[in-house]
Amino acid sequence: MIFACFSLGKSYNNGSGLHLLGGHDIVVSGNAIAHHLRGGVDLRDAWGCTVTGNNFVLVHEFSVRVSAAAGRHTITGNQFTNSYVGDGKLKRAAGIQGPNQMQLDACAGIVLEETADIVVNGNQFSGLTTRAVEARGRCIRLLVTHNLVTDYGRGLPAGTSPIEPGETTQSVFEPNLSGP
Repeated sequence: MIFACFSLGKSYNNGSGLHLLGGHDIVVSGNAIAHHLRGGVDLRDAWGCTVTGNNFVLVHEFSVRVSAAAGRHTITGNQFTNSYVGDGKLKRAAGIQGPNQMQLDACAGIVLEETADIVVNGNQFSGLTTRAVEARGRCIRLLVTHNLVTDYGRGLPAGTSPIEPGETTQSVFEPNLSGP
């Protein structure tokens, strides 16, 4: 169990926070995973893991990624967010583009790459530059429900959907609640 860790600043894992390689039945819980230029939790070759109760703040490319060599994961009760501090203000006022990547107000959601048997439920996504959840390639048995998505796709064309099912089969993608 990985519990109550704080991850801030430059990572030594290709810019990502936590790579789970070849593991199984791991719980990643109660962490602040922040300021990673690539990703947060990278489930490359892990099985049966739970990612719950974490805050993903200013994680640029993906907050959680599940690759084709991983599956049977539950991702629930997490917060994915930018530097919003209320009253229409951002702590990172530089916006989503600029020369200093550490000063960008960029945060990404969940990426599912040709995987199977994934539950994404009860998460809050806000202030994202990407979609909240994006399935890439052929995925099977995804349950993506009861998530709250607001202020998403700030780096994407207007009208982009918050959740992209891709080429999934035997999957459920609603209900989810999204808004501006």
